[in-house]
Amino acid sequence: MDVKNNFVSNITLGNFNPAILSDEFLKKECDINLGDLIEQTPHEMPIMRRLVYKGIKIDMDLERFQVLEQEIEHIEKCRVPHIMKQYFKKLPYTPLRMSGINFNFTYTFDKSEEQKFIEFLASENKITNIVKVNKVTIEKGRFIEKEKEDIFTKWVCKFRPSNDVKIEIRVERLKQEQIAFLMNYNYEMSLKKTPVTVLAENYHGILKQVEEFVKNIEG
Repeated sequence: MDVKNNFVSNITLGNFNPAILSDEFLKKECDINLGDLIEQTPHEMPIMRRLVYKGIKIDMDLERFQVLEQEIEHIEKCRVPHIMKQYFKKLPYTPLRMSGINFNFTYTFDKSEEQKFIEFLASENKITNIVKVNKVTIEKGRFIEKEKEDIFTKWVCKFRPSNDVKIEIRVERLKQEQIAFLMNYNYEMSLKKTPVTVLAENYHGILKQVEEFVKNIEG
């Protein structure tokens, strides 16, 4: 089995002012230096803004703020938590509703490993024990191939470690020559009682949970 990290992203929902988001604002006001700016939306578009750097993309509209990093050599050194922490530290009174961190992976298997992977996903008790909750909700999607073979296409697992946190793990079969699945692990936190910086500060703890889940897939 081969595991490739595609990206880590943060999505925060609330009320934003895209007009203030600029490379200069990040550097001078937020102490965020991401290197050379490669691309940005025109300033004539005040209701949405995109900044693109090497490996980093930042998008903002009136209700959504996203930071995405690709090509991460060491996932524990991902810059997404630092960016969101510094940005919201500068704008602490921004009205926010929720924030989530996404870890996106591609798994590539041989035939024998694929069956083991599907059996792992089918075991609700095993999943429950790994994520350490009393109950998980699992949804499965299938399609019928030639000779009526029942083939797994997608799988979604949802659970709540606490009242303010919900986690969704989504797995989808990719249509390509190799046996491959895309997995997205989303950790979402309500911000009604918790400041958004807590999510950034807990990044390594969340990453540890993700790595524990991945380790159990690998067996």
